[in-house]
Amino acid sequence: YNRGTNPTTNDTDNDNVDDYNEIYTYNTSAINADTDDDNVKDGEEIFTYQTDPLDSDSDDDLLPDGWEIGYNFNATDPTDATNDPDNDTLTNLQEYNMGLNPINNDTDADGLEDGDEINTYGSDPLKIDTDGDTLNDSAEVMIYNTDPTLNDTDNDSLLDGEEINLYN
Repeated sequence: YNRGTNPTTNDTDNDNVDDYNEIYTYNTSAINADTDDDNVKDGEEIFTYQTDPLDSDSDDDLLPDGWEIGYNFNATDPTDATNDPDNDTLTNLQEYNMGLNPINNDTDADGLEDGDEINTYGSDPLKIDTDGDTLNDSAEVMIYNTDPTLNDTDNDSLLDGEEINLYN
């Protein structure tokens, strides 16, 4: 009780690990359900995923356990950081670092794969319309032959979207 636990329950933080074992067996917090702040409760780490509740990246691959588990990757396999399950030419680690969805090859649903946006067109895989000209990035590349990173590709003081919508 002097560690902030509730004497009327055996699991103060409701993480499915009783207070006694949190304190004396696992060295986890009995008042914080997620000791390592990786978005996976201590009980799930210990009993379900066999990850370390004291380490937010149990396999040291630079991907947090919670992120890996959220995408059904193995949080104890360091090689999954280099995998590319959505085949967009970006590794899981690259997708994590950029805030992308590693199991959807077109995170922003604009019609261009994330890897192409990064490596070929320089557009933002988190924005449907990188340059804000009202044309989606895919249309600029595949239909109108305009630059998805420049809102006025031909530098004539009319936004690409204005030109397309007014004069086409």
